[in-house]
Amino acid sequence: MIAIVKNVKSEGPGSIENFLKKNKLLYKVFEAEDGIIPSTLEDYTGLIIMGGPMGVYEMDIYPHLKIVSRLIREAINRDFELATI
Repeated sequence: MIAIVKNVKSEGPGSIENFLKKNKLLYKVFEAEDGIIPSTLEDYTGLIIMGGPMGVYEMDIYPHLKIVSRLIREAINRDFELATI
């Protein structure tokens, strides 16, 4: 199962979701802006973080970014394969 974390509610996974469906890969979408973020990646084999208009330096304005950054660290510690699209 792949976790997709959206930072902006109005933006969807788009072509990434199409790819996952086409390849019959299981995924779950989380709305970080609403505070809906997995507490751990224990049940996931991959992590996709969607972008947004905010910058990583704006964690004080967008507190959910702190939790998202924790998930990224966990993915790195779990040796998830990293890719940029």
